[in-house]
Amino acid sequence: MGKSQSLLDFDKTLLSVFMQDESMRYISEGCPGVLYLNLSNTTITNRTMRILPRYFQNLQNLSLAYCRKFTDKGLRYLNLGNGCHKLIYLDLSGCTQISVQGFRNIANSCTGIMHLTINDMPTLTDNCVKALVEKCSRITSIVFIGAPHISDCAFKALSTCNLTKIRFEGNKRITDACFKSIDKNYPNISHIYMADCKRITDGSLKSLSPLKQLTVLNLANCTRIGDMGLRQFLDGPVSTRIRELNLSNCIQLSDVSIVKLSERYDKTIKFYIISLAIVYLLIGEIRDRPSEPFGKY
Repeated sequence: MGKSQSLLDFDKTLLSVFMQDESMRYISEGCPGVLYLNLSNTTITNRTMRILPRYFQNLQNLSLAYCRKFTDKGLRYLNLGNGCHKLIYLDLSGCTQISVQGFRNIANSCTGIMHLTINDMPTLTDNCVKALVEKCSRITSIVFIGAPHISDCAFKALSTCNLTKIRFEGNKRITDACFKSIDKNYPNISHIYMADCKRITDGSLKSLSPLKQLTVLNLANCTRIGDMGLRQFLDGPVSTRIRELNLSNCIQLSDVSIVKLSERYDKTIKFYIISLAIVYLLIGEIRDRPSEPFGKY
């Protein structure tokens, strides 16, 4: 490790899959300049969590995904010494052992987090999110896939952050209420992925229509969305900025909506046409329609 002083990126794939705390001790002593550390699917414990703030003070990107041996107490160690205060990206996917107190410990230690990924987390609740954002107000992007207990209350708590990207999938508790006043709470939001959220309806599209920075919207499998919502969406300021729109399997949409989409964007810039061609094909999976309007692409 003597020649590793300039190492800025360390991935667990460089090690055996049996990496444990002792391995991390040797790595930490030889690689103090690490910015990116991927420890996902390893058997690290609270001992490693003690090492992180001591040796990796410049750490910016940390993945603890599917590491289930550390506890809430280990997350409290992140605040020891100089701490991991430069951390901006954190992945806690599959860490089902973390409680509300654990998220509170993260908030006390890593207030600069901007990008948060927590997938496959059936234990994640609104209170976990509330505990985190109490001090982590710099969060700009969140990914919560496989977090069925998150509801509109989490969105309300996140209104203290300047979100630009959100991604949820397969959630049955999120409703149209999460998008109310979204233009005021998240004026800079540019990417929204809310696929397979069954309680999202036309009301959400109406709420999204004032957004002036939204470029990507994915509401695939939101089966309660129909023509009325799409019309209200396209009548708002958002229609001038949208670049990618995925409404696949939104079975309430009729042929009329597809025609209006093609007419609206047929003569605009090529990037628009390509994006909407994709939308046309995706929706075409549930409608037997010819492809002439976009045939040349």
